[in-house]
Amino acid sequence: MNGAGKKVVVVTNSSSYEPRAEWVGELFKQQGAQVLWVETDFIHREKVKKVRSAPDHMYIDTVPYRKNLSVRRLYSQYDFARKAEKILEKEQADMVYMILPANSLAAAGDRLKRKMNRTVLVFDILDLWPESLGGKKLQKLYCSLFDSFKLYQPVKDKFRRKIMSTFNNPK
Repeated sequence: MNGAGKKVVVVTNSSSYEPRAEWVGELFKQQGAQVLWVETDFIHREKVKKVRSAPDHMYIDTVPYRKNLSVRRLYSQYDFARKAEKILEKEQADMVYMILPANSLAAAGDRLKRKMNRTVLVFDILDLWPESLGGKKLQKLYCSLFDSFKLYQPVKDKFRRKIMSTFNNPK
């Protein structure tokens, strides 16, 4: 994408992925794009909320959780995705770059793409959480809790050319 004059929104709901989000956004800025970062106000590793501000950043009020494997964490990710989707609808970006997990973000991106067909949607899949956990019984439990966890297969099929997968976070 030629970035000159374009608007790009980079979204992540994990403070652990923010260095990658910053790096990606800076690449688009170097190409002349206007970049907005949409991130969480919850620090995953410390399990605390922090008031933060930075130019061209929006921090979503995120439901806190204490346990990594909990219904509350799943709800927190779902709620973040819902709020991010509303922001993205207002921003009308030329490109939305979503760093996954959480798969609830993929569901929000899928709905957004249907509404705003001209927006380029990129999923940068770093992990398939929670699908990567446990066996089939555990995965069925996740799918029954939130429909969005079933989304990976349709996303893979619909946006195959747009999916970028990586195993190393650039520093």
